[in-house]
Amino acid sequence: MLSFKLYNTKISSFLDLSIFGIEKSSFNEADVTIELSEIPIKRKFNKDSHSIGDSYSYFSTKNLGLFEVTNGQLIRFSPVGKYNELDVIESVLGFPMALCMSQRGHLVMHSSCVQYKGKNLLFCGASHAGKSTIAAFLSSKGGDIVSEDISVIDNSSTILPSGPYIKISRESLNETNINAEFLKNSTRSRHVFKTQQLPNLKKSAEICIFLKWGARTELKSISLKHALDNLYSYCYLSSSSEDSKKIINFISNIKFYELRIVKNFEKIEEVLNKIENI
Repeated sequence: MLSFKLYNTKISSFLDLSIFGIEKSSFNEADVTIELSEIPIKRKFNKDSHSIGDSYSYFSTKNLGLFEVTNGQLIRFSPVGKYNELDVIESVLGFPMALCMSQRGHLVMHSSCVQYKGKNLLFCGASHAGKSTIAAFLSSKGGDIVSEDISVIDNSSTILPSGPYIKISRESLNETNINAEFLKNSTRSRHVFKTQQLPNLKKSAEICIFLKWGARTELKSISLKHALDNLYSYCYLSSSSEDSKKIINFISNIKFYELRIVKNFEKIEEVLNKIENI
C-alpha cells in the first residue's frame, strides 16, 4: 500500500495517486484506506448509480465496477473484469472520495474554489457548467486554485486543498495558457490534466457563485432560499439531520450569487469582469 495526503487526510491506497499529482506522505496509521476487493464483480452494471448514507455509501459505474465507502475510513473497489489504473484513479478521486469526506463530517460540494484578488470564490454547479474553465481562467490571471471540481469544507468553513489536476476540454485549456500535462481522456470531450502543485492554502469560504448557462452574461445576488435549493442539489448529502446541520453552519457567513454565462470564449472577459466586481 502507498501513502498519500489529500484534503489534509492521511490516505493509504493500492493505487498510485501520485500519477495525478497527489502528495506522497509517510505515517503509521491512515485515516482512509483505498483497497482492492478480493472478490470481483461477475457482471456489468446497466448504468451508473449511487447511494449516500452517513456510514455506508456506494457508487457503481457500468464500465469499472463498484466503489463502497464505509464510515469515512474505507473505500473498497470491486472491479468488473480487467481495469485501467488511470480510469480507477480518476473515478476514486471523484464521487467515492466525496462520499468518504462527507462521512468524515465535512461538507462536500460539486464546486471549484479559487483565491483571486483577495477573495475566496466557490464556483458551484452541475457537471459541464463551466466550473473548471472559470477556475483555469482566473488561475491564468494570477489566481490560486484551492480545489477543483470537488470542494471539501470543514466545520469552520475552511476549504481543504485538493490535488493538482483539472478536468477540462483541450479547447478551454488552450484559451487559458496555463501549464498542464495531459494525463488521460475523460468524458464528453473533457480531459484530465496535471497542473502545478496547488499552494497549501487553508482559506475560509466567503463567496459562493452558482453557475448557469444563459443567453447573456448576468450576475445577481440570490435569496437564502434560492441558495439552499442549490446547495441541496450540488452537495453530497444524506437525508440525516447531521448533514442538514452542515448546510446551516456553512450559510452563516457566505454571500451567494447566481452567474449566468454564455457558451462563447469571446464573452469570457465579461464573465471575469462580473466576478472582479463582486
